[in-house]
Amino acid sequence: MAVLAELVRAGGRPMTAHTGSTARSTTAASTGPAEPELKRSLTHRQITMIGLGSALGTGLFLGSGSAIATAGPAVIVSYALGATLVGIIGMVLGFADAIEH
Repeated sequence: MAVLAELVRAGGRPMTAHTGSTARSTTAASTGPAEPELKRSLTHRQITMIGLGSALGTGLFLGSGSAIATAGPAVIVSYALGATLVGIIGMVLGFADAIEH
């Protein structure tokens, strides 16, 4: 948590431990080993997928309220069964991709 607070204070750039200034890899006066700089590596597509997943998850969570009101607690069992099937399918696809490569 302290590292995150330090990054926020530095505006997202890593801080050096001994001087408190931002780390630069091109600094000629650097006496210690060069510290790697942080960079933003999420692509536009990945951020879009995170947003899409969040919206779908919220819709399913809110929509489950009316399903529970209609069918009762049996909905929880059906959701658990559906989640298990989705998990198995995901693992199978992961294994198939690993075998292919």
